[in-house]
Amino acid sequence: MKKEESNMPKKILFNLILVIILLIVTKMFYDERHSNNYIGLLLLIIFWMFRSMYDFSRT
Repeated sequence: MKKEESNMPKKILFNLILVIILLIVTKMFYDERHSNNYIGLLLLIIFWMFRSMYDFSRT
């Protein structure tokens, strides 16, 4: 139980970063400039890669 409690701030920080990336992606997709869609897509791919690496390292 003590080991899981020490990882709690790390999990919160990681999830916070992922939420921030998703918010930026949403903003990029729904703005007026169409060139920002490529930036949003790139950030979505980065989100997917980070999430996949985190899930892979957990198992």
